[in-house]
Amino acid sequence: MTVNYNSYFDIRDNTLFLDNRSLPELARKYGTPVIIYSKRKIQENVKKLQSAFNSDYTSIHFSIKSNYNPSILRILRGMGVGADAATLNEVQLSLRIGFEPGKIIASPNNLSRDDLVKISRLGVVMNFDDISQLEAVGNELPEVVSFRINPGIGRGEFKSITTGGKGSKF
Repeated sequence: MTVNYNSYFDIRDNTLFLDNRSLPELARKYGTPVIIYSKRKIQENVKKLQSAFNSDYTSIHFSIKSNYNPSILRILRGMGVGADAATLNEVQLSLRIGFEPGKIIASPNNLSRDDLVKISRLGVVMNFDDISQLEAVGNELPEVVSFRINPGIGRGEFKSITTGGKGSKF
């Protein structure tokens, strides 16, 4: 797929703009380096995903660990996207941003029993890697839980990036 970046960027009077915002002005205001996101591009990408996976059996959840910028998370939440949180802090951030507990999936990794129980008490969906996580939570389980399943069939160009195989997390 070819992306035409010209629809997001334009040049006026030798000044580069992104979504009608002057990039040199933003650099002067915030200093450099500065990371600038296109709200319009984020929204377009979400709409494409929602269109491709429009079903009663699917939902889209954004991985908070990939980018925890509150402004981006608010855009995603406003478009009906859920949150995928790996830590207690990510769950708490998602709640502060305004995600409903039912729109947050906690997929914890190597967390203490204390953190697992705290997450469980927040009422989010818990997606466990292993039965030992379920056992650690004990009687403090949330209403909905799920498990990641590794089919044991690995694929990848290089051994270090094989996914889905024995000994692989994904």
